[in-house]
Amino acid sequence: MYEAFAAELGHVIREARHRAGLRQDKVAEALQFPVPLYARMERGKLIPSVAVLRDLCLTLNVSSEALLHLAAPRAPGDAARQEDLASLRALLRRVRALPEARFQSFLTLLDTLEDA
Repeated sequence: MYEAFAAELGHVIREARHRAGLRQDKVAEALQFPVPLYARMERGKLIPSVAVLRDLCLTLNVSSEALLHLAAPRAPGDAARQEDLASLRALLRRVRALPEARFQSFLTLLDTLEDA
């Protein structure tokens, strides 16, 4: 699990460095890291600490969300899709909390609506 995360993070860091137009030695210097240690991070062999991630974001001029893939680029209509997903999650939480008898009634109601 951590290997896949480290590899993906390393790839994202490397891509951000390329977009910033920086060489490994310049980023390593900014982080006060030896170049081989920084290179291990880009190869996915080392997961940086939170403090180093922060410094990477500042050095590479990239957000932590982008670096960690927490925020995907938004396409037109994404806001509506996100609202739909939030509504579905809320509905699912409510359905899961129903007592068994009410859950069965809910299923019957869905069947009735589906047949209408």
